[in-house]
Amino acid sequence: MRYGVSFLPDATEKTKSAEDYFADILAVSRHAEAVAVGDQHLGRYLDIWADAAKAWDTTTSSDYPKYTGFGHALKIDSPESMRKRLAAVVGSPATALRQIEHIREQVDPDVFLWQVDTGVQSAATAMTTLDCFANEVRPHVEAVKVGEATG
Repeated sequence: MRYGVSFLPDATEKTKSAEDYFADILAVSRHAEAVAVGDQHLGRYLDIWADAAKAWDTTTSSDYPKYTGFGHALKIDSPESMRKRLAAVVGSPATALRQIEHIREQVDPDVFLWQVDTGVQSAATAMTTLDCFANEVRPHVEAVKVGEATG
């Protein structure tokens, strides 16, 4: 999901818009395992957020008009839906790379903000994702980025 637009100074002290893209990520060597583990943790993530946001179900604010009903929206969301709309990048390294490239084609963010500690993952599960991402996904993402920048 688009996290927001920020403004960053460039080399000439002018400002430019920077699009940030925020998504949960879970990548392991086998796609089916990643989906099974990812759905378990994304489900828990949604439960926690829905509980935390339930105060907004009956609260209105002119400062935060889109927050009203947020808890209800989270209750009807699902891990499968998050994966389909790429609010979560889940899968094998090859699958994660395809999803990241699709996000780039659709949004062209300047920054990806990855959330690895989704739900109630154990440290071992989070480290598996971090290791897989660092060693098998990120190098390819960076290679594409460098290749695009140099022509």
